[in-house]
Amino acid sequence: MRCQIHLVLVDTIQLLSSKKNNLLIKYIYNFLKNKNDNTNDSSSVENKIKYIFKDKLKPYIALTHKSIEAKPNSNYERFELIGDSIINLIVTDWLSQKYPNDNEGQITTKRASIVNTNFLSKISQQIGLEKNLIISKGVDMKNEIVSKNINADLYESITGAIFLDSNYETVKKFVLRTLVKNYDLLEKKLNYKGLLIEFCHKEFNKPPIFNITSVKGPDHNKSFKVCVKLENKLYFHGEGKSIKRAQQEAAKNALKSQKII
Repeated sequence: MRCQIHLVLVDTIQLLSSKKNNLLIKYIYNFLKNKNDNTNDSSSVENKIKYIFKDKLKPYIALTHKSIEAKPNSNYERFELIGDSIINLIVTDWLSQKYPNDNEGQITTKRASIVNTNFLSKISQQIGLEKNLIISKGVDMKNEIVSKNINADLYESITGAIFLDSNYETVKKFVLRTLVKNYDLLEKKLNYKGLLIEFCHKEFNKPPIFNITSVKGPDHNKSFKVCVKLENKLYFHGEGKSIKRAQQEAAKNALKSQKII
């Protein structure tokens, strides 16, 4: 398989001569020499992200670590910076529509639970971007912290690359499909109230106390606010379209405060 790839590369070198195409050849060479993959997997990153780049140089830059190309515009750092801003904008917009009654602080807190190194890294690994990473062998990708940070960077950089290659609506679809949808599914699977009850039994030998503090809106569109009290006299609040959802939000806030999640 590698032999076939190298033959294709030789043919490409003979056919292309422009400055931009010479850069592309250089990145392809770096990819073949330094990609972070111990297998013969040569599947395209385009297949993984379900987006076809018009500018074929962009995905290579988006996957190139500074250990290979030190210049800021030759590695993924610029794309990462753009991607970070785009992701924050898309997630903020999505949260504002999903939680129309939340204030700025509440939206910011919810966004931080989505746009963070841990979750971005998980999504990047799920997509498989690390296998296409162009990085020096001297970078220890077996180090958990190094790997986590670089994987999060890769998700941001590929997002930035898609935006620069297309438009806002296209990159928005990518972020909603890969990041937001996965977070939504994770949220539905997690039982925060159950986790909090388990924590309180271990920590205080008593369960938390949930109380409904307010009910607003017409019968077909009610909004509930719930307060949960822990044995250490701390109070946490949650809001939702049902009592169960409000309890889950309050429990999640309590767990975050106690650094359980």
